[in-house]
Amino acid sequence: MSKLSSKTFRKRIRKRDKQCRICGRKTRLHVAHIKPRNEYPELRNKDFNALMLCIKCEKKYGEKLSY
Repeated sequence: MSKLSSKTFRKRIRKRDKQCRICGRKTRLHVAHIKPRNEYPELRNKDFNALMLCIKCEKKYGEKLSY
């Protein structure tokens, strides 16, 4: 995936979620993948495989997201 499409993907998820999907925090956010990018490269830029998490929740739940 090019940097441009990766940036567009992150913007799209940020616009959709606007806050941490677990705790509702609105600062220190980033896009997390549910299925790991390295194991599922075909899902890398799929909206259904991403959600916005704050740093705290990503550290706490990041490993547990994969279903």
